[in-house]
Amino acid sequence: MRRLLPLLKRVPLALVPALLVILLEALSRVSFLRPYEWIGDHPNEWTMNYFIALSLTLLAAGAFGRTRAAYSLLFALVGVLGVASGIKWSRTGYPLFIWDLALPQEGADAAIATNPAFPPHLLPVAGAAALVAGLCLLPRSVRFGWRERAAYGLLGLLLLLSAWRGVPLPLQDYYRTYTIPFEPDRQFERNGVLLSMVTDVDYVRIERPHGTDETSIRRLVGRLQADANRDASAEKPNVIVLLAETFWDPTRLNNVTFSEDPMPFFRSLMKETTSGWILTPQFGGTTANVEFEVLTGNSVRFLPSGSIPYIHYVNREVDSLASILARQGYETTAINPFYNWFFNSRNAYRNMGFSRFVSSEFFEPRYHGPYLEDRQVMEKIIATTAATPGPDFVFANTMENHGGYEDKFFDNRIAVEGPIGEKAKNMLRNYATGVRAFDDAFRYLVDQYRNNPEPTVILCFGDHLPALGDDYAVYKEAGYVTGRNDPDFMDNMHYTPVVIWSNRPGREREELRMNASYLGAYLLRYAGLEGTYYTEYLYKLYREMPLVPPRPFRKTRPVDETPLEDYARLEYDILFGRQYGYRASGLRGRIAPAAFALGEGPVVLKGAEPLGRDGDRLEVRGERFKPDCSVWLNGRKLDTSYRDAGHLYARLPADEAAPPRPWKLQVRLTDAKRTVLARSNELSLAE
Repeated sequence: MRRLLPLLKRVPLALVPALLVILLEALSRVSFLRPYEWIGDHPNEWTMNYFIALSLTLLAAGAFGRTRAAYSLLFALVGVLGVASGIKWSRTGYPLFIWDLALPQEGADAAIATNPAFPPHLLPVAGAAALVAGLCLLPRSVRFGWRERAAYGLLGLLLLLSAWRGVPLPLQDYYRTYTIPFEPDRQFERNGVLLSMVTDVDYVRIERPHGTDETSIRRLVGRLQADANRDASAEKPNVIVLLAETFWDPTRLNNVTFSEDPMPFFRSLMKETTSGWILTPQFGGTTANVEFEVLTGNSVRFLPSGSIPYIHYVNREVDSLASILARQGYETTAINPFYNWFFNSRNAYRNMGFSRFVSSEFFEPRYHGPYLEDRQVMEKIIATTAATPGPDFVFANTMENHGGYEDKFFDNRIAVEGPIGEKAKNMLRNYATGVRAFDDAFRYLVDQYRNNPEPTVILCFGDHLPALGDDYAVYKEAGYVTGRNDPDFMDNMHYTPVVIWSNRPGREREELRMNASYLGAYLLRYAGLEGTYYTEYLYKLYREMPLVPPRPFRKTRPVDETPLEDYARLEYDILFGRQYGYRASGLRGRIAPAAFALGEGPVVLKGAEPLGRDGDRLEVRGERFKPDCSVWLNGRKLDTSYRDAGHLYARLPADEAAPPRPWKLQVRLTDAKRTVLARSNELSLAE
C-alpha cells in the first residue's frame, strides 16, 4: 500500500483538468447544466479541452514543483477568465476570445447599453465554482523532484503542441474538430473555451514590420499629411456606398448564353460613367473582408490567412470613410439586411465611425427567396438621406442574391443554354434571377436621386463571385476555368464590376481597374472631399501600383514588394500598433462616435388597452415596432404577435389575467442571440 501511496497522490493531476474544464465552461455559459449538455453533444471537443487543460496542469506542476501552487494558479485563471467570459456573454452574446486578451481593445460593445451591467444569475455559478476550487486546495500539497518536474513539463509541452499544431500527435485530425471563423461564438458553443482559444492563436500572431516605431511613422505621415486636403471642394454631396452581394456578370461565362441580359441597367451605367473592375480578396464568401478593405483602405493581404478583421482586429478605433466624413459634418449610417451580430458588424461599424446601424432586426419581413429583398435596402437608403437636413454617408449591403443557388427562386424568367448539365443550368438560372433583381433595385435607387436637389454620389460594386457548386463545378463545366491551378484563375475569379454615378453632370469618365482597398481613397477624390494621410498614401499607391494580387497569389503572381513596405507599416500601426499616425495627424479619439444607435430611431410605447371579454389580451400602440419586438409586463415577457410598426398584441398569462395595477409596460427588441437591441420607454398603467 505504501508503494501505491505516491501514485495515488498524483491521481489528481489527471482529475483536476476535467474539473477545470467544467468550471470554465460553467462560468462562461453562466450555467452548471450547460457544460454537461455540451459534453454529451460534443464528446470529441470535450476530450480536446481536457487534453489542453491536462497539458496546462502538467506544465504548472513542472514549473512550481508542488500541487497546491499549481492548482491555485490554474483555478485562479479559470475563475478570472470564466467570470469575464460569462459577463461578456450575458451582455453582448459573445464569449471571451483570445484576441480580447492578446490584441488592443477599445470601445464597449454597442449592446451593453441595453443589457444589464452584471448578470445576477452568474453569482451562484461563481460562488459554487469558488467553493469547489477551495475544496480542491484543502489536501496537503504534493512536492515533485526535479526529474519528475522535467518529465511533467516535457509531457505537458508535447501534449499542448499536439492539441495546437498536431505535432507529434494529430489530435485535431483524430477527433475531427474544426473551426468556424466567421461565427466565433458558434465555434465557442461547439468547441469550448480552451480549444477555441488554442485554435485561434494564429489570428493573434502578428509579425511587426520594421520601421513602425514612433519616429518612423511620424516621418512617413508628415510627408503625406501636407497633400491630404489639397483637392477638396466646398460642395458636400451625399455619399452612398452600395455593396451588391455576390454581384458579377454571368455573361462572361464561356459557352453559356442567357435569354436576356441579367444586368442591363448596371451595364448601361458602366458605359456612361466612371466604372470598371475591382480586384477583390475573396471568392464565394467572407463579404466582411471586402467591406473592410473598401471602407478602411487596409488590406487583408498583410493579415494572417483566414482572419476576418471585423471579428479579430477592428476592436479599437479604425479610421474609415464613415469617420472621415463624420468629421466633415456627415451623418453616417450602415444598413445591412442580415443579423447585427454576424461578422461582429455592430461593433466593427461603431469602431469605424458609423453613428447608426440598421440591421435585419429593424427590417420588415419582405423576402425574395430566403433573404430580404434588395428593394427594401434601397428604400431604407432613400429614407435615411431624406430624414436629415445635411449630407449623409450611407454604407449598405444587399443579401437577396446570397448563395446557394440550386432551386433558390421560383420566378426564374431568364433561360440558360449551353453544353452544361441541368444542375449547372439550375444554379445559373437562379443566380441570374438574383442579379436581375439587384439590377432592378439599383435602377430604382438611381432614379430616385436623378432629380434630387441634394448632390449625390453613388458607388456600387460586387463583393465577390458566387460559389456555383463544389470545387468551381459550374465554372469548370462552362470552360471558364480548369480549377484553382488555372493560370488565369485570379483574372477570371477575383474581379467584380464597379460603377460610380453622380447626379451632377460634367464628370469625366474613367476606366477603373484597381484593388478593392484603393476604392475608398479614389471615391474621396472623385467626390472632392477631404482625405487623410492614409487615403493620400493609398491614392498615390493606386496610381503607381493599381493591382496588388491577394495573398493566395503571391507565388503565382509575384510583384515588387518594395512599394508595399510603407503600406504594411501604416496598416500595422493602425490595427496593432500605438496608432502614431493617428496621433500625429490629430485623428486619435476622433473616430468612434460619441453616441451609437441601433435602428432608425427609438422604439416608442404610447399606450395599451386590454382586449377580449376576459381582458386576457393587450393591444399595444407605439412607433417603430418590429417583428421581433416583445411586450414585457412587470418585468415578465409576454407572448407577443406583430401587426405593424404601430401595433403589437400580447397575451396575458393565465395567472395574471387580471394583474394588480399599476402595470409597468415596456417593449423590447431582441435578436436571435437573445441580446436586447432596443428598449422602449416604460409605461405605467394605473386603475
